[in-house]
Amino acid sequence: MRNDRFKNFNRRRDIPLPSPETTLFPTLDPETYNDARIVAPGYDVYYLEQEWRNFWFESGKPELKNPDAAFIGFCKSRHNRKPLQE
Repeated sequence: MRNDRFKNFNRRRDIPLPSPETTLFPTLDPETYNDARIVAPGYDVYYLEQEWRNFWFESGKPELKNPDAAFIGFCKSRHNRKPLQE
């Protein structure tokens, strides 16, 4: 078999992320969690928050002018791609 036919993939959960002590993550308003539940019904918003933070970190930690709106947009996008409830 040819080796160029195979690719190695790492699962995301196997990639260590920096500790919160060394990275300043965007902070969210407490009301944002309620808004996230509305746009992504059925999802665990705290799990979505962790995924969003990982995405933010892996994309180079871009400056967010409105972290709350960015998180809501992430939740809405996740629900549109894989809705748990309609």
